[in-house]
Order: sequence, then C-alpha cells, then structure tokens
Amino acid sequence: MIIAGDWDHLKRDYYGGVLSEQYFRVESWALHPDYPNVTSLNDINVLFLQKGETGFHANGFVIVKLNQPIKYTSCVRPACLTNQINDMSRSPCGISDCMMTGWGNSENGDLKDFLQQARLNMPNVETCEAIEYYGAKLESLPAKTTCAVSPARPRAFHCVGDQGGPVVCKGSDGRWTLRGSVLARLLCDSGKPVPVADVTQVMDWVNETIRNL
Repeated sequence: MIIAGDWDHLKRDYYGGVLSEQYFRVESWALHPDYPNVTSLNDINVLFLQKGETGFHANGFVIVKLNQPIKYTSCVRPACLTNQINDMSRSPCGISDCMMTGWGNSENGDLKDFLQQARLNMPNVETCEAIEYYGAKLESLPAKTTCAVSPARPRAFHCVGDQGGPVVCKGSDGRWTLRGSVLARLLCDSGKPVPVADVTQVMDWVNETIRNL
C-alpha cells in the first residue's frame, strides 16, 4: 500500500478535521533494467560478498503506477521532475538548498513516529568521489548515484527506515525538484555523506517508462 499525506505513521492523520491521508494500491511497477538481478536470498548474499552495500546502490530506481490518481491538497503536493540532465551537478559549488525526509532511526536507535526532515548540500560528482564515501576514496561513484552532505553541526544523518525517501532541491524559481532518493546504508554514521540515487541521470528512462507503464 502507498500512503500519501502520512505524517504520524502510528495513526491516521487529520488536517482541519478532515482525513489528510490518501491510500493507494500499486497497479504495476518497473525496475531499472540495469539494477542487479537478485531474486533470492542467495543472490543477495553473493552480491553483498562481492561488492558490499555499493552493489545495491547502482541504478537503484523503481517507478510505480497507482490504482487511481492522487488528489493534491494542502498536505499532499508533488515535487517537480527535471526536464533536463541536471545542470546544477556541473556547478563547482553543487547545490546548497536540498532536503531529505523519512522516519528512520535517530541517535537513540528508535524509528521516529513523525516524519523528519534534514537540510542537505549536494556537492558535484567530482567532490563526491573525493570524499571518503565508504571508508575509502572511490575512483567513481556507483552508477547513477551522487551524494549529499549535512551542513548541520552535529550533522543530520540517514539511517535504517530512511531508504527510498525523497531528496528534493529548491531551484532559483522557488520550485522544489526531485533530485533522487536516499539509498540504504547498513551502518548509521553522521560522519559519512548520504548516498543518493540520482534521478537526473535517468530521465530518459523515467519519461519512457511513464509513457508505457
């Protein structure tokens, strides 16, 4: 089930006395064709032994078609899709006004009841590759990924329960655009950058899939 407008995941949410959540079934879905073909626990174990968690990061995209349209309200709003390969990723300074959201574990190891958000900076690809991303510098990031860094002190970080959550960035026109989604990490570490599946690198696939799904 997909729930739009969820805030407190322990109970139904109301706004102005009206139910603010919307419920949907997944009618169909499409996984990125270059995502690893893992269909069993053995496949997962083999891939993890070969590549670690980075093996599950490359091309980590899925598009779902809901059984009915979403109704936009004060509590349910869309993020824009970019219509071009992201020019901001080529900026020497990257992007400085981004947000991630999720219900993931916090410092005390508990999942959050209420939706959390954290501000992020998104360096350019060259900077991401120079950071000690997984404990050692990488020659290149996993395919179709980028990274983000929390500017806060102490740093905000993602953890179990945040994977798949959106990363959106505010453009000069004031609109929030989907930059990607948070990728899973086995260890929660505020000192490490946030790995992000970079949707701006797969927009041709996204547009074609939306047309045909």
